[in-house]
Amino acid sequence: MIDLNFHVDTRALQKWALLKPGTKRKTLRKLAGHYMLLVRERVKKGLDVGGAPFRAYSPGYERRKRRAGRMKENYWLRLTGKMMRSQKAKYRKRGKNYQATISFEGTRPQAKFEGKGRGRIDQKQAKTGAGLTVNLAQGEMVSNAYIAAKNDDIRAFVGVNGNELEELRRLFLELIEVS
Repeated sequence: MIDLNFHVDTRALQKWALLKPGTKRKTLRKLAGHYMLLVRERVKKGLDVGGAPFRAYSPGYERRKRRAGRMKENYWLRLTGKMMRSQKAKYRKRGKNYQATISFEGTRPQAKFEGKGRGRIDQKQAKTGAGLTVNLAQGEMVSNAYIAAKNDDIRAFVGVNGNELEELRRLFLELIEVS
């Protein structure tokens, strides 16, 4: 879980306390949506949560990904795109506190590259983009949360850095002023 602990002045806290529950949910929804947008923009640039470049893919993996047509401009953490699209935000009230939780929802078949001999993709597969296959015979289902966690171990993309936290703080202050 990521806690967005940013500091605001007493006046902002008082204004937050006076907001109606529906307005608080909308504010959290906008903050959560903006957080997810920040993560996607950072990932597109190939940067981890600390702002450092992602570790490069292995040459073999990158070659298979390219032959399958999966090495476009925005190729970081995108084999099928399902993991990033599975991000969902939920909102709830716990006592007097409102909470937004962002998670990777759902399960799906494990996608992987398969081809002729040691993971090679033949000419026909390369032309059709069919190098990405799903093996359901073994019933390999995997959760998007698991995939996100494994990817985060290699290329830390979940989280918020200081600049993003400040941007979210400014957005929060802007949203409660408008309300």
